[in-house]
Amino acid sequence: MRIGFSAIVGLFMVVGPVWGNQNTPFFVPWWSIIPFALLLILISFLPILAAPWWKDLAHKFLVTGICSLPVLVFLAACSNQTNGASVSLLVKSIEDFAVFLAMVGSLYIVTGGIAMVGKIEGRPWTNTLILGLGALLANLVSTVGASLLLVRPFLQANRERKSWHIPVFFIFIVSNLGGLLLPLGDPPLFLGFLHGVDFLWTIRLWPQWLVANGLVLTLFFFLDTHLWRKHPPLSLAVHRIRDKTETLKDWNGKGWEGPLRLIGKRNFVFLAGILLAVLLQSARVTEWTQAHLGLFLKIPHPLLGAGIMVLCALGSLIVTKGNVRQTNAFSWHPLGEVGILFLGIFITMGPALVLLSQNAETLEGLSSPHYYWLTGLSSSFLDNAPAYMAFATTAAGSPEKIAQLAENRPQILAAISTGAVFFGAMTYIGNGPNLMVEAIARELHFPTPHFLKYLLISLVVLLPILFLVQWIFF
Repeated sequence: MRIGFSAIVGLFMVVGPVWGNQNTPFFVPWWSIIPFALLLILISFLPILAAPWWKDLAHKFLVTGICSLPVLVFLAACSNQTNGASVSLLVKSIEDFAVFLAMVGSLYIVTGGIAMVGKIEGRPWTNTLILGLGALLANLVSTVGASLLLVRPFLQANRERKSWHIPVFFIFIVSNLGGLLLPLGDPPLFLGFLHGVDFLWTIRLWPQWLVANGLVLTLFFFLDTHLWRKHPPLSLAVHRIRDKTETLKDWNGKGWEGPLRLIGKRNFVFLAGILLAVLLQSARVTEWTQAHLGLFLKIPHPLLGAGIMVLCALGSLIVTKGNVRQTNAFSWHPLGEVGILFLGIFITMGPALVLLSQNAETLEGLSSPHYYWLTGLSSSFLDNAPAYMAFATTAAGSPEKIAQLAENRPQILAAISTGAVFFGAMTYIGNGPNLMVEAIARELHFPTPHFLKYLLISLVVLLPILFLVQWIFF
């Protein structure tokens, strides 16, 4: 749904078949996934049935706690029978959550200290250009980084047009579809890179990237143009008089007129530090630095990398002036909401991943379209990073053979990679930045669809395009 990101919900998830103790396969009954299913149902319906109650972070924590408790008890009770595998699974889930929260949280804090000010008019061509640039940028700084870096300027440009399609198409393109070309783009691809897939291997997926992003961008442009003509935006002055909920603050007291410019640029140093903390956990990057620079640069453990990200976030908080974050309408509420919900998702998701790996033998002999849809549908609700690892491991035979899969059966790995990245856009929990962007948009008073409405929109808008991608390429 995740990280990686989701985001990055799974940058360092090594779901082999999720064994806790490497010598003891861990098997789970089907009913162990009930808490996970229940949590997804509650996340879907509570914003509709009890919206005022659900807004409170304490109530979200109560719901996730109630759903997580049975899984915690079950895994702890099975410790002796599984030779500690069940407890290892729980520890791994919590560790993965810590890495996910460190990455998402540090990116949220650092990008919250970078603001774009000046006059930006959210016209259809401008919006389409920003989304297109975001799709490219996602491959360099990850879908999480690109989303958090661009979402506030994008919403600022459209602050006179409070329409649901603005944040939704941003999630579709920048937070998901854009990140298919490089391992840095999306957590599933980075996991493949960590397991030996060549850094530039995913460049071959540019036709899928071009078709999906081109069609969604075209659809956005025509929809945005129609809504622009149907409801022309108010002038900025009139808008500020009529809309008492305006959240974005003036940087210099003179309004948003003037040349476009960045403030808080020193935070790009901390952003680079976060990306380095990600890259230096890869053995292949270490090999390159040793061969070309004569330096052995390696972060030995994901939690150490997470610690470096946290230090970057602290540095950003220290050196960034408060009025920069005020310009971004920075708030801790979106980060708290994402952290609470994903904690429950990570804990309850563990048995579901194990159950999937237990039935891996039933997937033998499947073709690339099967892997595309199975990986995609799993990514929509289980987060795309672990879904990628589960199906890539199944197709390859073991995590160590994923690199061989890229060489010997590239069409299969292409289907798994494309399905994992693209289908992360289908739900709010399909990829880490989705829920974060939704929370930020809500904080800035943009109408955001609830879970089920978002799913309905994605079924109408994205599913036909995803079918077309499969029909053309797989």
